[in-house]
Amino acid sequence: ALGVLATVGMLAAGVLLREPPVVVPREKMSLKTLLLPLRNKPFRSVLAGTSVARLAFTFMTAGMPYFVVHWMKDPGGVPKAMGFVMAMVGLFIPFWRWVIGRWDKGRAYAAGLSVTGLAMASLWLTPRGGGAAAWISLSVVGMGLAAHWVAPTALLPDAIDWDEHHS
Repeated sequence: ALGVLATVGMLAAGVLLREPPVVVPREKMSLKTLLLPLRNKPFRSVLAGTSVARLAFTFMTAGMPYFVVHWMKDPGGVPKAMGFVMAMVGLFIPFWRWVIGRWDKGRAYAAGLSVTGLAMASLWLTPRGGGAAAWISLSVVGMGLAAHWVAPTALLPDAIDWDEHHS
């Protein structure tokens, strides 16, 4: 149900939102132009870091059904667990925006990834059958994931500014 809702939202945005087309002369568009952002070291760092983190979260999402069905012993609970984690993400996004405003963005992102990693490790320490400990760990996973939704988009403008300052 959550996937259907997200799909409908993305389709609506794609159909209803239109920007005027940007016409770029063909002679100005080249492979060199497309590779230009990769000269920016902070951009490469943000790109690599977020790509690795997103890959790890993809693996985590793929492992969630196993955890819920076989560890928490709840065969029909996968949508409930995923929805709960996403609800925690939504709940903690304002918190991470506040943290990023107070701390260095990179440190805040590292803290969020650390929270997620520790919470994921704690899931395997929960007793079989789940219970409150599993749901508490899942809520902390959602808290850490919220940082991953906020921090990379906060870091990208800094990487672009660095490039403009050094060129």
